[in-house]
Amino acid sequence: MVKQKFKNHKRKYSATEIRSDMKEDLGMDLTYIMCWRAKEQAIEYLRGKPSASYGKLPAYIHVLNTTYPGSHIRMKKHEDNEFLYIFIALTTFIQGFDHCRPMILVDASYLRGLYNGTFVAACTMDGAGHIFPLAYEIVDSENDAFWTWFFQNLKEAYGEREHMCVVFDRNPSIIKVVAGVYKNVPHYTCMWHLWVNVKKKIRKSHNALSEIFYTMAKSYSKSEFHNLMEKVEVVDVRVKNYLELAGYDKWARSCATVHRGWTLTSNIVESINAALVSARELPIYDFLEEVRLMFGRWNCENRQEALYTRTNLIEKFQAIL
Repeated sequence: MVKQKFKNHKRKYSATEIRSDMKEDLGMDLTYIMCWRAKEQAIEYLRGKPSASYGKLPAYIHVLNTTYPGSHIRMKKHEDNEFLYIFIALTTFIQGFDHCRPMILVDASYLRGLYNGTFVAACTMDGAGHIFPLAYEIVDSENDAFWTWFFQNLKEAYGEREHMCVVFDRNPSIIKVVAGVYKNVPHYTCMWHLWVNVKKKIRKSHNALSEIFYTMAKSYSKSEFHNLMEKVEVVDVRVKNYLELAGYDKWARSCATVHRGWTLTSNIVESINAALVSARELPIYDFLEEVRLMFGRWNCENRQEALYTRTNLIEKFQAIL
């Protein structure tokens, strides 16, 4: 009776609501635990058991390779044939990267299903300023081995481009792995994550210096950057020392070795994680398919917008000019 209401994973329908609806519609007094079990059974009818979802992955990968020839899809398993990692870079992403800005933004978020894991997404921005997905992966946990496997596959799929860079939060594992895998590609820190670290370490000064820091990070001129840094030193020299230790070239636009444009944070890849909040509770097969469909919708909408653009730039940038 309630199964159909769980077809849309974004809809939240709790055991308490089931209990209330059964009372109102049928006049039945059910216990909470009966309604909770009914909910679990309904979800299992629709999606199957979470453990069985892993068994669908080999067939799913075969279908993806058939549908998107030229994709870079890899799955790694334990010696006892248990799932470890899966990496997906579809051919449409690979072909589109040559027409996007040469920067890769990476971020991870935790899955909330019965079997814990981590979802990792890599993306960039296209010429119209839209989010353009590059690859996504599910792993058991964040560690050096996983990040090495992820960036090695990313490099195999996309290679290296001139003026290319990688942007992420200040995860020590990522810093070490990126430096090893991409020896000729600079890596940068998300300025928002850096300032969060400053807030945690130096609580007293962050309110007074927050606006100065973001202006300093976004400045195009080195002279303006150093003038602002002098103001920071006057307020709290500890903040200056911390930012200097992090490396000015890692977070300040004026000190970067490649042109970073507007991409000073990892916000666009965090937008992907935010869009998948409810989907993160799904079994792995359903989750991967939800990610594919979402990226497909985005790319289709962006392509339609480009087809109906009659100016050299899209309307947003044309208006700015």
